[in-house]
Amino acid sequence: MAVELELKALERPVHSGVWGGTVPDVISSLCRILSSLTRADGTIAIPGVLDQVVPTTERELADWATLPFDRAHFARQAGIPTSLAPIDAVNLGRRLWRTPALTINGIQSGTQGKTGNVLMDKAWARVGIRIVPGMDPRRTMDLLVKHLKAQVPPGLELSISEESLAPSWSTATDHPLFAQARQAMADGYGTDPVAIGCGASIPFVEAVTAALGGVPALLVGVEDPWCNAHSENESVHLGDLEKAIRSQARFFGLVGGAAT
Repeated sequence: MAVELELKALERPVHSGVWGGTVPDVISSLCRILSSLTRADGTIAIPGVLDQVVPTTERELADWATLPFDRAHFARQAGIPTSLAPIDAVNLGRRLWRTPALTINGIQSGTQGKTGNVLMDKAWARVGIRIVPGMDPRRTMDLLVKHLKAQVPPGLELSISEESLAPSWSTATDHPLFAQARQAMADGYGTDPVAIGCGASIPFVEAVTAALGGVPALLVGVEDPWCNAHSENESVHLGDLEKAIRSQARFFGLVGGAAT
């Protein structure tokens, strides 16, 4: 779920040398509002949001514990210091797949390289929350909006536009189809697969499964961190693609055999 914010303080930009200290600084005000959304460790500070999170299952913990996680390698892939990376695979799973994350996707006021000693009249930001199973997007949105409005300094105007509102989704993996999928992927990739979460939004999956009475849906992602999803040079490693094709062929064979 995501919102766009516009905070307005003045009727027009004014010279900071003439007006500074006597009129509001809209950029500083917006930064204070945004900083109230998270704690120093990055966790969400909006009251009530984390109360919706569903506890992690034992199967999920067992799957995550088998991941060949290398903290230094993860840090290199993410482009961060090793000290900032999750400490192990289970910590990674909890933070990435079972804990909502709030991100400020963009912030702007004025034009980079063309702004002088000016107090801007308004500032803009986009805020997104990656929700997890158990979270109601409407309730999460309402909690976010309530919190934002409570942080607005007197005399300033905050406009909030809802940009997206998609439900979280999860599925039970104990259906026989998932056992066949695990076998097919083990044959195709040469190693046992594990069930993980993913923050990528595919809103129609929840809608389709709900329309079909809650039938489990099997999603297989053919990618890795080096694929640069949503970034420059987005691609798929040919080795991964070949293994995926082998897995799919094997999977169809197992399903077809079971059907007959």
